[in-house]
Amino acid sequence: MTGYQPQYSCSSRRAYSTAQDGYLLIEVVLAMTILAVSGTVIIQSMRMCIDYSRAAERYSTALYLTQIRLLELELQYTNKYDGRQGSDNGRYDDYGQPEYWWESDVEFDSDRLAYTLKVTTFWWYKNQKTEFSMETIAPAARIRRDLLR
Repeated sequence: MTGYQPQYSCSSRRAYSTAQDGYLLIEVVLAMTILAVSGTVIIQSMRMCIDYSRAAERYSTALYLTQIRLLELELQYTNKYDGRQGSDNGRYDDYGQPEYWWESDVEFDSDRLAYTLKVTTFWWYKNQKTEFSMETIAPAARIRRDLLR
């Protein structure tokens, strides 16, 4: 056993080790690329979630403000009979929301003796005018038609 010679010499081991190092470098570059792409996707997803959350908050605020204005109109027109119709507009400054504004339309239906009340709330989001509308019917005061002559 003294005359045992290994199959590989030092020079062939060196060539094998260099090829392995090359594969390791490719694996590291590939892993870093995957990490960079997945990190970008995660950051974009988080940004979209934040944008959707802000949009939902704005719609929720608009819903609340529109309901308030619609209730004010209902209190103003329910059980009244003067046949007034028309449009109005304003801002929600009194509610601490100066970036929102409203328009209302009131129509009187003499056959049903009721007012149709519509409120639209507007605001700017991402340089776009956005709106939310609600509509309801407020009954007018019941009167005898023979007294109207």
